[in-house]
Amino acid sequence: MTTAERNLNNYLTKYGLELPPPPEPFGVYRPTIDVSPLNNHTSVISYISGHGPMLSDKSFMKGKVGKNMSIDEAVVASRQTGLSILATLRNKYGTLNRVKRIIKSLVMVNCIPEFSEQITVANGYSELMKEIFGPENGVGVRSAIGVGSLPMHTPVEIELVVEFYLTDDENHEINNDTTNTNTNNTSLNSPALASSSMIMVDSVVNCCGHFTSLGGSRLHPKAIKAMYEVSNKFVDLNELLVAAGEKIKALCNIHPSNEYDAHVTTGASAGLALSVASCLARDESKENGYDIEIIKTLPKLYMMKHSRNNIILIDGGSDTRWNQSMELTGAKILEIGTVKQPMTEMDLINAIKKYKKMICGFVYFSGGGKNILSIDKVVQICHNNQYIKNIPVIVDAAARLPPVSNLNIFTNKYNVDCVLFSGGKMLRGPQSSGFMIGKTWLINASRANACPNETTVGRPMKTSKESIVGLVAALEEFLKKDGDYPENVNAITTFFIEKMNLLLNKSENKLLNKYIQLNVNTGFEMHMTDIQPNMHQLIFINLNHFKFNLDHTNVNNNNNLYGDGVNHGSPMKIMPTSPGSYLAYRLANLDNTPRIAINTTENGLLLNPIVLTKEEAEYVCEMIIKEINKIVNLYSNGSSDIVLNFTPTEGDTNDMMVSRL
Repeated sequence: MTTAERNLNNYLTKYGLELPPPPEPFGVYRPTIDVSPLNNHTSVISYISGHGPMLSDKSFMKGKVGKNMSIDEAVVASRQTGLSILATLRNKYGTLNRVKRIIKSLVMVNCIPEFSEQITVANGYSELMKEIFGPENGVGVRSAIGVGSLPMHTPVEIELVVEFYLTDDENHEINNDTTNTNTNNTSLNSPALASSSMIMVDSVVNCCGHFTSLGGSRLHPKAIKAMYEVSNKFVDLNELLVAAGEKIKALCNIHPSNEYDAHVTTGASAGLALSVASCLARDESKENGYDIEIIKTLPKLYMMKHSRNNIILIDGGSDTRWNQSMELTGAKILEIGTVKQPMTEMDLINAIKKYKKMICGFVYFSGGGKNILSIDKVVQICHNNQYIKNIPVIVDAAARLPPVSNLNIFTNKYNVDCVLFSGGKMLRGPQSSGFMIGKTWLINASRANACPNETTVGRPMKTSKESIVGLVAALEEFLKKDGDYPENVNAITTFFIEKMNLLLNKSENKLLNKYIQLNVNTGFEMHMTDIQPNMHQLIFINLNHFKFNLDHTNVNNNNNLYGDGVNHGSPMKIMPTSPGSYLAYRLANLDNTPRIAINTTENGLLLNPIVLTKEEAEYVCEMIIKEINKIVNLYSNGSSDIVLNFTPTEGDTNDMMVSRL
């Protein structure tokens, strides 16, 4: 417990006080709004709405100073108002240690006209802030005025302006974004600012998860701080990459021998390309384990004497979307098995027997399907078959975090040659970051393939100094907070469900409870017992009373005008053909309000609340109910199912207006 939190704890103990709960708004206003100072990447200015002297039971002290309340009682009320403010600040930012300073306070005292000791009353609040934050940071400019009345007959109301650090000096970070109000300094009704005042784009409320197409994740404050600190410095990039690799290896508790190393990349896909390029250049006769001449020649393998070593094996039943990332190195991809008939042990052995020395590696997509061959079997066969020994096994584990145990289980237990992780998802690092942990020869070859080297296939995958230190900082904080992750997911999921049910119960349209059914699915089914899945909670909104009739005769299949399923986080732009996609389309094309990106199934909406703030969750609930209410009013007769009919006409495009439905 650091300074401010320690001081508060001591203060409460000393005077036998309790911190009241953070008050909910009693009108149409926000408790706080953050503003980012120009060219300041280390702090924010927060405007705090007026607070009154709330007690622990959520009641308020009442009275009029000079009439039915003494000046001493008013000082106590002023102090109690300060405690209520501290409750709000802690709730919003997770810790009071991030308060940089109190800038300005306005103290309003409910008093008779003859009363003139407003300053004395205000000192009850000011002395508290001085005690908690110190004389330099806790005492700002102040005004104290007398007023004829205050809401709910309270004796004191105080509003203030506070400056907050993005992080505090002793590693007390902001509360997880999923359980607090918006912390990205952008209100729901404001456009997002993209790096320059000349680039303005509308923000999107993300109900899908950490998708690249939606910007990945909210950067961790510690990552922002690290990136800012290094941005004005020059470093030897190769030295920085080596040092970062050593730090990652230590953080992830990788086997302490020199067998493994780590390397920062521009994402898991870049790591995939670099690791495959390393396999192509592998030469065990060389002291460093690879042929630098092959690296300089990729992807023109036909020019090299080792051109036959160019086949990468993958399980055809897993994720094959990233084949091009591998093929740009010059590698040829051989898929074994299919989705319907996943690869078996004999399939893999027979493929190795058939192609023998043409094979240079195997890429395993972790979580690609519940029936694919387990990683331990793949490693055993690739490393110890009778036809070609030690085929390198590369694991794509881009989204297999959390939990933290997945960081080292592939290397420490299964002895894979390389494992790849994304930095821009749950780690909350830079979107253009990731890292690979692999055998030393493979990591060294990947570094030789990568930027800042100029004559390599990895030159375009340039990793900046900011991304390197930001990734390491985010990883370090992720390791501290992983234990809180399930709790945070539960919190935002529970909040969403409660808010949705509350709005449904308050709705004047009693039919909505019939048409909106909520379901929560915890986690994803995985085929690996040791490699744990992400601990997501998916909220399914079942629209089974909605029917959708589509005349397919005029639909051009080649134009992707219809199709359902997860759209990987992109706002829906395809023609809706089911209740889920129809509603998602409407939510993604809202006028004058933030658009909502949402996944769909054939029968409804699928929400991943992991990246939602409470403010955003409440907004999504309101918009879903609002849109469904419109549909119910238009198409329901009060008893039967809702039937939506659509016949496309000539000229319809992917961007057709919902109004045609």
